[in-house]
Order: sequence, then C-alpha cells, then structure tokens
Amino acid sequence: MRPTVTPGRARTKRVSRRTPDPYNYCLDLELALVTLMSRKSRWHNLAGSFQNPTSVKSALLDASKRLRRRCHELTAYDDRLEILLDGDMSCLERAARSLGTKAGAEVNTVAALLSLAVHLLGYDWLDGRAHREVMYYQTKKQQRLDDELRHPPRTEEDVHFVWKERKKLIEHLHASGHRVARIAAILDLNEPVVKSVLVQAGALEREHNTKRTRS
Repeated sequence: MRPTVTPGRARTKRVSRRTPDPYNYCLDLELALVTLMSRKSRWHNLAGSFQNPTSVKSALLDASKRLRRRCHELTAYDDRLEILLDGDMSCLERAARSLGTKAGAEVNTVAALLSLAVHLLGYDWLDGRAHREVMYYQTKKQQRLDDELRHPPRTEEDVHFVWKERKKLIEHLHASGHRVARIAAILDLNEPVVKSVLVQAGALEREHNTKRTRS
C-alpha cells in the first residue's frame, strides 16, 4: 500500500550567503613585510596574527612609512609623480585605518595598493598607456650582495673552491698585462688582496716592505 502524500508547497532549503572572513593566516603578507623591513622587523613569524584586522592595520601603516620614504627618494626630479604617489600613500593609510571598522575598507586598501603599483610602473592620464619609462639598476655593492644571497657557498669546501678560482683569474689577468688596480676593479677586490695573491704566486716580489712587479 502506497503512503498518502499530502498536497502542498515543497520545502526549500535556505542557502546561507555569508561573506567569507577576509582576515586569516597570511604568509604572503608576512613575506612582503619582511622583504620591505627585514627579518629583524616585528612582523617576522607573525603570519598568524593577520587573522586580526588590527594586526593587518598596524602592518600596513608600518609598511606605508617605509614606502613613503622610498617614494620620495625615487621621485626627487618628477614633481607630478611625487604628487601621485603621495596621494596613493595617503589613500592607503586612510583605508588601512578603517580596516575592521568600516565596510569596504578592504577593497579601498586593494585599490590604493594597485594605484601605487600602476603609477610606479609609469601609467598615468587614464588612457591605458605608460607615460614614464622605468629603469632598474644595481650598484656594484648591490650586485655582489645579490649574487652572494642567490648563490651562497654551502660548505667550507665551496668557499675554498671559489677563492681558488678567483686567484687563478687574478694570475691570468696579471699575466695578460693588466695592472693591479685594473684587476682589483675588474674583480671588485681591494688592491692589497690582489697584491698578496700575486706575491704568493711569485708574480710580484717584496723589497723593503714594498711590492713591485717583476721585470
């Protein structure tokens, strides 16, 4: 015998459309802050703190101080770009202070950061075209540090190997007719270091506490 079905409207299950919480553990934000302010900053190992909007607010305001200072350094000869970036930083700081207390603050923060990136890459005048060319370069000191951090010697054996190869280059350049000062400039070394290597190799001789090239 089939059960009797009472006519009526079918029940519909209400689907929750709750907005996800935008604040959570965020390693990307920690890495960005540490890159900007170093591992010695208070944000190192604090990715979990960004579950709290107050921490995100503090982090962005800390970062804005460093970013604003760097922007001023880069725009000393471009007053319009300086004005644009100053406006972006003010918008970022205003939006950051509203996080957790004002609706839409998260979107405003993203907008300020995107506007900062857009202006730094040369875009302007609302026409989708770059009106400034951006050129990145490194000083010799920055290049050397970059190479050391990208390819750090892993063992004492590696360190000895690198130095052994450098000594070979010093001897080769000297045998090719380059003077000590030029060798030092080419290999980015101090002249006393170059001279010491050449003395040990017998390419320079010491007389009365001075070094001179053998004829």
